[in-house]
Amino acid sequence: MITSLDIHNYAIIDQLHLDFSDGLTIITGETGAGKSILLGALGLIMGERADRKMFYRKDKKCIIEGVFQVKPYQLQHFFDEHELDYEDEVIIRREITVAGKSRAFVNDTPVTLDILRKLTGALIDLHRQFDTQDINDVSFQLRMIDALAGNKDLVKQYAQDYKSYLAKKRELAKLINQNSQAAKELDFLNFQINELAQAELIPDEDTQLETAMKKMDNAASIQATLAKVVNTLNGETQSVQATLRDLASDLARITRFDPKIQEQADILDGLILDFEAVAENLETTLSDTEYSPEEATETRARLDLIYRLQKKHQALNVDGLIEILNNLSDQAKAYTDLEDSIIALQKETEKDRAQLIKKATTLSNKRKKVIPGFEKTVSKGLHELSMPHAVLNIDLQTKEELGPTGLDEVNFLFSANKGGELQPVQGVASGGE
Repeated sequence: MITSLDIHNYAIIDQLHLDFSDGLTIITGETGAGKSILLGALGLIMGERADRKMFYRKDKKCIIEGVFQVKPYQLQHFFDEHELDYEDEVIIRREITVAGKSRAFVNDTPVTLDILRKLTGALIDLHRQFDTQDINDVSFQLRMIDALAGNKDLVKQYAQDYKSYLAKKRELAKLINQNSQAAKELDFLNFQINELAQAELIPDEDTQLETAMKKMDNAASIQATLAKVVNTLNGETQSVQATLRDLASDLARITRFDPKIQEQADILDGLILDFEAVAENLETTLSDTEYSPEEATETRARLDLIYRLQKKHQALNVDGLIEILNNLSDQAKAYTDLEDSIIALQKETEKDRAQLIKKATTLSNKRKKVIPGFEKTVSKGLHELSMPHAVLNIDLQTKEELGPTGLDEVNFLFSANKGGELQPVQGVASGGE
């Protein structure tokens, strides 16, 4: 039910706030007092077409806002179906600019006028001769049948399950879309992975190869220098080591005369050993320093491959390339896992659909069961109102696809005259009928 109505800049109203208490509220007044203006304002928040002449002031937009208590109307499924936040108190607002642009909101969430009409059609019933909205609304017709069939709890449970089912279907569609994109990307991912994997990269390999390449590029200079140093250290004539040994022998002859000389002689002996070690190590390095054109070509080719991969993948070094390979592999695995998630969710939605169909079938059977009695009761009542040939027929059609209220679509068909064709009540019943 409506609990308050705010009107801003509409017709002859600059600003008006109305509170409605429980029970009956009657608004009276002389012709021209503005009673119909209130109905017009209600019509706007029910999605009726706006008129550019309706503005009180031409420099401000028109705003109509109504507050409704919706708990008794069992509209949870409607809010779920249209992804609106459900609350017992709902604020409906319509804004119209002087330029004619219109916006509608339900609890501050923008909605289309179609959604606005459907929602307010369940909340507001404007009784005008040719505007008995409830009976003309097929959703109200179905709610009437459900009330007669005692389907309240089952409809509520079905609506909750249907909401969950729709959420899973949306998630499934999202995953399928992601998987479709993934399928396009997976080939490229696998190409990159294979390219990096085939390179058989080793951590810090680039640094080691660069050092080796520098050594090979300067092998001749290195060999000449090492040979000169080694020959100087331990050559057969006038070598550093020979000279040091001669000096050590000279000192050995006089160490008995002064202990300090012995200390220096010991130091000299240590130097001789150090020079021997240096000479030995340099000889080993000299023998290992050989220039091989084949090895240089292989090393240079390996470095070229690494540099090309680094440039392509914007990596600073081999370690960065290895990290990229690991990330690409994880991403490819995630795409593979996505297929498993889709299969699992498909099974869930199929199971949920089967349960929903079972509940929807139960609803359909209960609805069908009460329809004949309802048709008979209404037709009898019409006959008692001096409409002896009036007939009401409830057309209940079963759809293939599940909806928020099950598998059924209902339509009240009516004929007032003998032999008249049954047609939807909203199209053939007169105001009085």
